[in-house]
Amino acid sequence: MFNSTDISIYTENLSPDMQNAAQIMADQMDVFSPEGILSLGNETRSRMSSVSTELLDIAIDSDMAPALKQITKVAKQVSRFGSMLRSAKSLARPRAKARLMDSYDLLKVELLRVSGELERDRRNLIRSISLLEDTHRANLEIYQELGVIIEAGNIKLAALHNAPVGYEDHIHRLELKLSDLNTSRMVCRQTAVQIFLLRDSAYSLLDRINSISESVVPLWTTQVALALGVSSISESQLSATGAFNTIADATRTLSQEIASTTKCIAEAGKNAGQIRS
Repeated sequence: MFNSTDISIYTENLSPDMQNAAQIMADQMDVFSPEGILSLGNETRSRMSSVSTELLDIAIDSDMAPALKQITKVAKQVSRFGSMLRSAKSLARPRAKARLMDSYDLLKVELLRVSGELERDRRNLIRSISLLEDTHRANLEIYQELGVIIEAGNIKLAALHNAPVGYEDHIHRLELKLSDLNTSRMVCRQTAVQIFLLRDSAYSLLDRINSISESVVPLWTTQVALALGVSSISESQLSATGAFNTIADATRTLSQEIASTTKCIAEAGKNAGQIRS
């Protein structure tokens, strides 16, 4: 697993093994044939396009807007359910009690459904994080390969400069090619930053979903159970037990969780939008 400090891996310095590989490549490099310079690094750069496509797919798959919509919908249902208990007198009426039970039956189904959808979203995020790790490794490999190719080109370029006159055209073409490869390598490093940004957003969403699944949804379920218990308590007993205050506290807590979730997913959507652009 990689972390946010891993951008330091994308260094300009080559390891001894990479320097040796660059020397071998320079010795074998053909800069005099028409295709020799044109084909230099093309296979490696073509893989960069695949990495970009994979990154875009992951950004799209990591969109948690549907999850937010479902969570918010159920939160509103929980709030409406709690509002039915604000008048202690109405709880003693059979019609009010029947409406409460109907609301409970609907809410119970929604709680089960949203729990299942959160679990699905959690698995998708874990999959996205795993794919991001694979993408990071591929991107780093491309960056290092480009470094070796550029170093080999520089070695060859120095040899051409030290050779007798007559290689000016080859030197010019090789310099242009190395400039293009350096630009590709810089883009590759920027892609690493995007990968880390999307990874951090995915982890943040995963933490939030875990929190909702393990804390907020059980809180809602407990709140509903308390509400049903309160519905059978008389008005005087209701004040004495403080159960209604417990429900109010629970509602405030889950409202805070919803606000936090909204902010988290909005930031992730903004980050994903930056990556798509």
